[in-house]
Amino acid sequence: MALLLSTFVGAVIALVADALDVQELDLENSSVLRQRMALGGFAGEQGSGFPPVLPFLGWLLLQLGSVLSVLVFAFGEECGWRGYLLPKLLPTGIWPMLLLSGVIWTAWHAPLILLRDFAAHCALFLVGRALPQVVVISWLRLASGSVWAAVVFHASSVMIFTGVAALSESGSALNPAVSLMGRDLPLNWFVMAAVAVLLAVTGRLRARPGDPALSEAAQR
Repeated sequence: MALLLSTFVGAVIALVADALDVQELDLENSSVLRQRMALGGFAGEQGSGFPPVLPFLGWLLLQLGSVLSVLVFAFGEECGWRGYLLPKLLPTGIWPMLLLSGVIWTAWHAPLILLRDFAAHCALFLVGRALPQVVVISWLRLASGSVWAAVVFHASSVMIFTGVAALSESGSALNPAVSLMGRDLPLNWFVMAAVAVLLAVTGRLRARPGDPALSEAAQR
């Protein structure tokens, strides 16, 4: 579920970026994807269209390896955020927990955000985007009853942007608005915010019935 959600978010970001002319995609010839496959020794036959299946699967395995390497760091973070902090804050209620988690998450990442060369309004925007991400990842933790869902989403969402870059037109740089820490208003914030709003209005922000500890805390 976490992997499917991150893939969906990445696909929406790519399509919206292409529709708004924020990022040029090359879905017909997959020029950047072909170049990266060639660098990895998976070059296929030349010509238009999507790369041949076997070379593409080889490149996909390389991407999977990248996700697995990020998993180590994501596991360390999510054990703290969603493994320890979420259950401790949940007795305050779902929304207080989400708000407190967002504030703490922002404080933790604030030096990374504020030390970069951002305009003041962009820095404030980036700090404020913590809440949608916290909502989505916390929902995965609550719905699955396992911190691993949060870990997988965290790791795979980091790789979304390498995937978008791989589908870009050859020679075009990744637009900051599409990147994870874009200097402009990043599209991923709007997509994550839309998912968070959907979860809120459909009443899905609750603990999984099979998780007694979280369910009891969520009812307080």
